[in-house]
Amino acid sequence: MESLSLQRRAGFTFLEVMIVVMIIGILAAMAVPGLAGAADAAKDARIRSDLQTIGSAVELYHVQHGAYPDSLDALAESGNGKDGYLKSVPESPDEKTSYTLNTSTGEVTCTFNNKTYSSYGTSKASSGA
Repeated sequence: MESLSLQRRAGFTFLEVMIVVMIIGILAAMAVPGLAGAADAAKDARIRSDLQTIGSAVELYHVQHGAYPDSLDALAESGNGKDGYLKSVPESPDEKTSYTLNTSTGEVTCTFNNKTYSSYGTSKASSGA
């Protein structure tokens, strides 16, 4: 009779498994909201970093040529690896946005989540849709 009772207690009961599953579900539900904004924060940081890099290349171009480039593509290497201010023009981390060059001031901007970021290190809330 003892061996029969030992065989029954070898596994977990349905109730014990359900309690563990509920605890894991509660912990996951608490963690998900904290991770929801992480992707946007990463894109925001990448945009700021890209703008700083592009802005530095634009200013170096201006110092050497006396004028700002006509486009961001003018900053990229042509293939021989010796000319160019950037290996390639960075692409925005969000497919809905792009980097824009103001050819008269040399400012590079990008609008993401209704906020416009600048290579000058400033950002402002965008109006409109």
